[in-house]
Amino acid sequence: MIFKNEDQKNKNRSKIEETDGFWDIGNITPFKSVASKKDVIVDTDAVTVYGNDSDEEKNIKPSAVALPRISSELLLSYIPQNSFFRNVNILSWPSKYTFYERFRLDAVRYFNTIHSEVQPVKYFSYMPSYIQMSAKQRDWYFYWRSCVRKGIYLPTDSSYILLYVYEIINLPELIPAEKGIELLFGIWTNYRKSYTKLDKFLSEWVCDYCLINNIDLPFGDFVELYEGAKECSSLKQFYIKCEEDDIYPMLLLEKSVSYRWRNSKYIDESNRALFEKHIVGGFVYAVNKLAKADGRFNGKDGRTVTRRVIRDSFSGALCAYKVKRKIEVEYVDLSKENDISFIVTDIVRYSENRIRAYLGIRARLSVQNLTEQYKNIIDEYFDACLPCNYSKKRISKEDIYEIKELPVKEFSVSFEKAREIEKESWRITDRLVEDIEYEDAITDTSTQSTDKSIESEALDIAKEALIAVVNGDTKRFSDIAEESYMLPETLAECVNELCFELLGDVGIEEKDGVYTLIPDYEQEIRQWLNR
Repeated sequence: MIFKNEDQKNKNRSKIEETDGFWDIGNITPFKSVASKKDVIVDTDAVTVYGNDSDEEKNIKPSAVALPRISSELLLSYIPQNSFFRNVNILSWPSKYTFYERFRLDAVRYFNTIHSEVQPVKYFSYMPSYIQMSAKQRDWYFYWRSCVRKGIYLPTDSSYILLYVYEIINLPELIPAEKGIELLFGIWTNYRKSYTKLDKFLSEWVCDYCLINNIDLPFGDFVELYEGAKECSSLKQFYIKCEEDDIYPMLLLEKSVSYRWRNSKYIDESNRALFEKHIVGGFVYAVNKLAKADGRFNGKDGRTVTRRVIRDSFSGALCAYKVKRKIEVEYVDLSKENDISFIVTDIVRYSENRIRAYLGIRARLSVQNLTEQYKNIIDEYFDACLPCNYSKKRISKEDIYEIKELPVKEFSVSFEKAREIEKESWRITDRLVEDIEYEDAITDTSTQSTDKSIESEALDIAKEALIAVVNGDTKRFSDIAEESYMLPETLAECVNELCFELLGDVGIEEKDGVYTLIPDYEQEIRQWLNR
């Protein structure tokens, strides 16, 4: 009886499994072994395969293609000349692929092809290659390329330029590294203004090209080029040239200064080298001198660190497996965000003001975070290397001492004076505020007359205060502010508004609590006051 019950249970279980198993798709599909994720790279790009004996194309639909990993082989290890780099390792690419091999073979086949002069033909491709081009496009490319090799850079579409760059990258056996970097710099220099994205692409690819081939950058004639590269490159240190002792100042200049001084509207082709030389020189001089007294400017106090980065060479470019590399770089960088960003930014701004003064440019950048000590250090550099035509009017220590020792003015509460102040305040209020009850009765002529009288009075006050500044009469300046019911800072703003109307710039500045004329405008202000 027990066995019969067990048989019945087994029959019922079998029926349930048969009916439910009908919906189990896994039971009716064949089992496939899948490679471990650690051993494959999934590539879903479309691949075009070419036969060895013919040019017939076979299009393969996008699918998951398993690319087996192979161990990277160390091809080259060296310490470059760049002061920021500690070591560079060049390794083979860990995953073999062949889908760009056709391009490399075509590049070898067409390397010596030239063509007679033809008319330009439009061409656009995100990843340009020979097989995408028509016969007329190839004819123009071969003619344009032959001109570029002679140093003649004709206007052309960006896709032709990228195709030529891909050639240089993929043909190391036909183009020596020294020649290749020369060709890349020729393309970069002559087409970067027409195609602004070249800075982004070539700042990375040129870096990879030089590191792989262990060649140094030509730092002579490419100042403007490297300025653009520093803005775009993920490894800014590659484009900075300096001595070992200047590493920390240069890192601060390139990474902590928030003011983009290279984009100043007063920098052009005629003075770019001057700005580059003396802003960098003045900045490095100031930081190195301040480091002796202030640890924040000393790079040896744990403010720099050696980092390690792994780069995929020629990322975003059409690059065959034969030239693809993995690059390991150890380089010096800032250890963390520092607390002197505002100060180093103002060091650059103050340095630019000194260069502007040397060039006779009147406009000045505002500088608010530098003490007189910092300014004096920067002035030391510029007085020696780039002296201005005017001599700065400085306050002697004796004058400062006398100012500090001025007797304190006695102050007492006077109700009578308070009533006078209140009465005068109401008088000014009546002149400034129009009474609503008599709004309809007041004519436009009388309103304009009142406004003019107020403007005239304000002008007289500002002019009188300016005369006090010219004469160096600090007490008179303070008395004018008190008589006009203003703070000295407010009166100074009024004087600068007057100067702005006359000169297009502020005319006085405050130093140690004393307002003085800006030397650039002293002569013009005196002439205006003496009229």
